[in-house]
Amino acid sequence: MVKSATAFCTILAGVILLAGPAAAGSMNYANGQGVWQSSNCRKPGTAAGIGGPAEIPANDLNAQIIHHNAAVAEMADYMRCLSDEASNDARAAAEIITNAAAQEIQKTQSAMSLKAQQLKQESE
Repeated sequence: MVKSATAFCTILAGVILLAGPAAAGSMNYANGQGVWQSSNCRKPGTAAGIGGPAEIPANDLNAQIIHHNAAVAEMADYMRCLSDEASNDARAAAEIITNAAAQEIQKTQSAMSLKAQQLKQESE
C-alpha cells in the first residue's frame, strides 16, 4: 500500500510540475488545497456608478450609461476569458494525469512481467 501511495504522490508531483507549462494559467497544489490563477485574462476595473444631482443633464447621464455599459461588457469579456482558459487548463491537466497514470501502469506491468519471467526461469 505504501508503494502505491508513493507512486501516486510521484505521479501527482509530476502532474503539478508538468501542468504549469502545458496550461495557460498557473496551478499550485499543496496540503490538499489547490489554487488556479489565470495568466491570460486581464481583470478590468469596476464600473462607475450612474447618477448625480436630480437635475443632471441628459447628455451627462447618457455618457455615464455608455461608460457603465462599456465597463460591464469588459467584465463579461473577462469572465468569458476566465471560463475558456480554465476549461482549456482542465482538459490539459486531465490529459497529463491520464498519460502519467498510463505510463506508471505500463512500467508496473513491465516490471511484473519481468519478475514472472525470472521466477519461471528459476523454477526450470
